[in-house]
Amino acid sequence: AVAAEAVEGTPSAISSAIPARRSESFERIEGLRGRKSGGAWGARVVWRDLSTSRAKFHERALSAAPGVLYAAFMLVPLPFRFHAILLALFLTWPAVAAAGRAPAPSLESRASELVERHAKALRTPGTNLEALLADLRALARDAEKAHRDSVAYVAHMSESSVLGRLARRTEAERAALQAAAAALRERNPRRLARARLAAADLRAATDPEGALEMVESALPELRALGNDALLADAYGNLSHACFELGRFERALPACRANAAHSAALKDNRGLVLAWTSCSQALRFLGRHAEARAVADSALRLARDMGDRGLPLSRSLTEKASLH
Repeated sequence: AVAAEAVEGTPSAISSAIPARRSESFERIEGLRGRKSGGAWGARVVWRDLSTSRAKFHERALSAAPGVLYAAFMLVPLPFRFHAILLALFLTWPAVAAAGRAPAPSLESRASELVERHAKALRTPGTNLEALLADLRALARDAEKAHRDSVAYVAHMSESSVLGRLARRTEAERAALQAAAAALRERNPRRLARARLAAADLRAATDPEGALEMVESALPELRALGNDALLADAYGNLSHACFELGRFERALPACRANAAHSAALKDNRGLVLAWTSCSQALRFLGRHAEARAVADSALRLARDMGDRGLPLSRSLTEKASLH
């Protein structure tokens, strides 16, 4: 307790504890005075006063340091006093030095700070993504070394996102799979599914067939979880892979399923993007009247949202493609 308060910067706690610790040292010394003498006696007093329990060594050393040094100087016979003082300093200095150092930030606090930096980087152009990437990788290494799988998952997923922004898709996919491994160790099925979907989405541009297999293999588990957000992402990834392969008949039901789950979530942004993909699939299938109706609905909703970003630009582009 004294050690903990000393770290927090309350020296009064140490000064109030010194008399009690000193009297405890004197009691032990009196019990040994008649039986031990010389350097062996001094060493035994110091050791017994400080090292009864190896696990509590630093705590006891910090609180008992003044009494031990006093005992080593005043009570040890003169020929052995210098050696006793050296031994007392050797035993107590690591604990005193450790108490003076500021505690390192926890893995959770580091993860929280990096997640905030990542979110800010997504909104702010010109952010130094390489520095953020290095910090995320260091956090992931430390979390895995400490077997903190939940923190490792967060670090790897953020790392994958940053690598995706840097157009390093192969590395981004590897980071997503490392996040999936952390989620598997954590036994968190939702996080596992999220990481697998991220990896599949990154693979779609270079290996759409492999991405399609990844998503289809994950769908039974996702349906069992019944999570609309995960299912919306899964069907979005599935439609993306089908578009890359030119399988528009298969892309259409995936786009509609994506729209249905986005509507269940009341996610208007996701709904606009899903409707735009539906219109695109219908257009490629030659069903222009249906495509035009869906594109009109997507554009109307995008304008109602007041969003000037991706949903509006995608819906405007699809509407122009139908003329």
